[in-house]
Amino acid sequence: MISTMVLADTLGTATDLLLGVGYGVARGNTLNTTFKVNASGRSGTELRANWLYTF
Repeated sequence: MISTMVLADTLGTATDLLLGVGYGVARGNTLNTTFKVNASGRSGTELRANWLYTF
């Protein structure tokens, strides 16, 4: 019975709201930040920060 409930939960749909910002700090350096929140009522959020260096 428990595995059936988990299976039904993983097959459902979810809607996420994704917001992102990128900023060129200096030549060759970029900072990207992304925030993702579940908009369909399920719990869960993400905050990510990436630094890209090009040489």
